[in-house]
Order: sequence, then structure tokens, then C-alpha cells
Amino acid sequence: MTACPENHPRVRHFGSAWHVSCIPEAVVEIAVEAWAETGRHSRWPVQGLSMWPLLQPDDVVEVAHDRRGSEPGDLLVYRVGARAVVHRLLRRTGDLWLLGSDHLPTADALVPVEAVIGRVIAIQTPGGRLDVTSHPARRLGRLIAACHPWRSHWGLRRLVKLLAHLQRRSLRP
Repeated sequence: MTACPENHPRVRHFGSAWHVSCIPEAVVEIAVEAWAETGRHSRWPVQGLSMWPLLQPDDVVEVAHDRRGSEPGDLLVYRVGARAVVHRLLRRTGDLWLLGSDHLPTADALVPVEAVIGRVIAIQTPGGRLDVTSHPARRLGRLIAACHPWRSHWGLRRLVKLLAHLQRRSLRP
């Protein structure tokens, strides 16, 4: 399967990860299914600040293409049209999952479980690799999800940002 040529204006290289925005959605579907079947992981560059301070531009997330075992607090990658978004799982309601940003006070619309590409298992930062599958990291993620402003008072927004910042700092290698 070939993507765009390396000199295509929509292809950019981020460390050891490629970001390609010209791949047809059907090809992405096939790739996601193949990754899930083989158990392989992929690396996705972070763009934007919706998950700041935990995820920052120039970070690269390592994604396991398996939704099983995802719990509130986990970081999930899901499709929105042709884009992939990383947000925190806040609640599961059958086949619809509520995801949200650490930086914004609102939750996303309910996302069908089929749109979830996989779960973030590590974050490669300029300072090193952060493992987000450890027991302390997952417990802190659950606490962040429980305190998310969509569920609680507006004043907890600062607490969520503080907890996300602590999660990033506590996972240093």
C-alpha cells in the first residue's frame, strides 16, 4: 500500500513518525484493521493544544490498535472525518463513548466505539518516553476523568490541568 510521495506537500516527517493527510479514509480503515489484527503499534504526531499540558506539539503518541480494556481516564485516538483526535475517555455508555479534552471545559459529542482507532500507550516527548499504561498513570487518568469540568463545577478546570501536568511530570523516565 503506497501513500503520498515523500515530496508531496501534505506529507511531513516528525522524528520517526509520518503524518500523511492525503490518505483516503478507506485506506485508513484497512490499515487500522490490519494493525489491530497484528497487534502492532503505530506512532502519531501531536498537533494542537486540546490535551495540554499532558500532550504538547512535537510530542509523538504510540498507539495500540485495540479498544479492549479501555477505561475512563485512558487516552484514546478516534476518527473525526479524515482527522485523528486524541482525547481522554470520560464515560462509556454501551456503543457510545464520551471523550473530552484536558484543556477545554466541554466534552465531545458521544463517539461511536467503531470510530476509536486505539489507545495511547506511550508519549515520546523531547525529554524522553512516558509510559501511560502503568498503574499510577492509569489511576491518575481516572482521577482526571472523574474531575473533568463536563461532570463537575467550572472551578475544577484548574484541578484537571494541574493533574494532567503532574501526570506528565510523574511519568518522566
